[in-house]
Amino acid sequence: MLIQSKVEKIKVISNKEVAKDIYQMSFAASLHAVPGQFINIKVKDCYLRRPISIANIEEDHFEIIYKVVGEGTKILSNYQSNDILDILLPLGNGYTLVENKKVLVCGGGIGIPPLLELIKQLKKYNNEVIFLIGLNDINENIYQDYHPIICTMNKSEYFNGNVIDYLKANHLDYNYVYACGPMPMLNALQKYVTCEGQISIEERMGCGFGACVGCTCKTKHGYKRICLDGPVFEIKELDLDEY
Repeated sequence: MLIQSKVEKIKVISNKEVAKDIYQMSFAASLHAVPGQFINIKVKDCYLRRPISIANIEEDHFEIIYKVVGEGTKILSNYQSNDILDILLPLGNGYTLVENKKVLVCGGGIGIPPLLELIKQLKKYNNEVIFLIGLNDINENIYQDYHPIICTMNKSEYFNGNVIDYLKANHLDYNYVYACGPMPMLNALQKYVTCEGQISIEERMGCGFGACVGCTCKTKHGYKRICLDGPVFEIKELDLDEY
């Protein structure tokens, strides 16, 4: 579903570190968007905007969750309450919601936040939701309120291994899947599941709205632009072996 994007000056409500190098930023604006869409933030002293998925949408504000991984997100982490940001929003095609399904929602790392609003919306359409997430470090778990099944690569009281290891070791009853996360996870998930579903992929973006053709991916129907034709695609549509 595509919703017309626009540039707005939006006030920051808060920008707090919720785990090591992971920040939750809240904006004072009513946002008409669907789960899976993203915003593109102009960050001072950076030539390109920073694309970040929308994590939560409320009536009078919305939130993003991002990880500091480079200079742009490091600068972004220093913004404070009442600062004004130049944002292009909302962008991309979001998830299409199913109804009356047993749904597996699978996320990995910083690909988890875009799934939070999705889970909220799926439950409004009489779906049973299983939330399965993979974390490199259990200290990055900020998702307790969503009651996920947790897989970690460091030893903890949770499942030791990745999400595919968990799926192979445990029988989960689902007939539709949504996912977002690192390419190796998505590639393995695409090969493992037999049901229909949708996945969201991430890539470096120039403009964020398809003009520069800087973020393309291979599909069964040729190459498509992730920022405009995606970032959400049908799970069987993509050729992820090239990643």
